[in-house]
Amino acid sequence: SLSEVLHSLLDRTNFDLPTKATLGARIPWQQSAVEWVKDVIDRLNGRLVVIDYSVALTSELSQRPWRDWLRTYAGHEKGAHYLRNVGLQDITNDVCLDQIIATCGQPDSVRSQSQFLQLWGIDELVEEGKRIWNEESARPGLLAMKMRSRISEAEALLETSGVGGFTVMEWAKLQP
Repeated sequence: SLSEVLHSLLDRTNFDLPTKATLGARIPWQQSAVEWVKDVIDRLNGRLVVIDYSVALTSELSQRPWRDWLRTYAGHEKGAHYLRNVGLQDITNDVCLDQIIATCGQPDSVRSQSQFLQLWGIDELVEEGKRIWNEESARPGLLAMKMRSRISEAEALLETSGVGGFTVMEWAKLQP
């Protein structure tokens, strides 16, 4: 049987804890995520790109209901309580950037998903999609349909309150 294990984090000074928390407030201690990022950075010869929902400071989560930032999904829908249906649903939570930065250092960049995709040319891809769709929409083939989909998919990926609400962190390191 699984159970939740609570720990006091008062002795953890390497990330932002709230000065005053409501009774029963929880925050995630993301030790495994921090260790994974650190391990990759230590061996990195290139670029690490991390894409996820995030908050700048751990203390931000103490002000939100824990079921808001600790979520489960099964079959593309909200799942059950995180201790139920073990192995049949995904468990996720917002990444606390301050915990990662405290151990791994400041990323070379922190951007919204929208900024990241625009940097890498999504606007040009959308324009190409519009052009091809306009040229072929009277007799649309597979390419024209793909281009039409590209337009609506880009809109979703750039919408910061939905699927596009991710943060993109990048670390770059080239070995000699």
